[in-house]
Amino acid sequence: MIGNDIVDLREARLKSNWERPGFLEKVFSSSEQELIHSSKNPFQMVWRLWSMKESAYKFYVQKSPAPIRGFYPSKINCQINSEQEGEVIIQGLMVRTNTVLCPEYVFTSTFSKANVMAETVIFSLPPENSKIQSTFTRNKLIDFLVQKYQLKREHLKIKKDKNNIPEIFYRSGLLALSCSLTHHGKYGGCSVIG
Repeated sequence: MIGNDIVDLREARLKSNWERPGFLEKVFSSSEQELIHSSKNPFQMVWRLWSMKESAYKFYVQKSPAPIRGFYPSKINCQINSEQEGEVIIQGLMVRTNTVLCPEYVFTSTFSKANVMAETVIFSLPPENSKIQSTFTRNKLIDFLVQKYQLKREHLKIKKDKNNIPEIFYRSGLLALSCSLTHHGKYGGCSVIG
């Protein structure tokens, strides 16, 4: 299983005011707020922690047989272990994260085992609406699968299950691959683990 999330930092700068009164207290624990305030780049730390929480939530929904629905960021606790690695606890489940920090975006993937890394593709999106960007992101995942596994595009389908989790089908059969899709602003990403 895999979860991921991307934050376009330019978009976040334009449309989110993380410094408004009460925002940090509503979203982050006191230890996470300390990480933000002590960071050399508090803005980037806010969005790193946010992407860790989102990514972990996507993982949790896949992992739990009867997940608690609804994203409640204040109930998801993050710990930073290194420049890239972290841990998140969500509903008693501890998961590991790997974060890519760039000037343009923050991308986090979540997984349950050490030394298990997903294959990830990060890309620029066309400046269209969210529905078109979702389709573009799914097509990027299909492109990756065609190249990586030498599959025929016309036989690949991405469908969502009853919990809204994407699954990969080939010739109507469910593949033993887990995937996660994300997009925000000008950037998107897809991750696959087998």
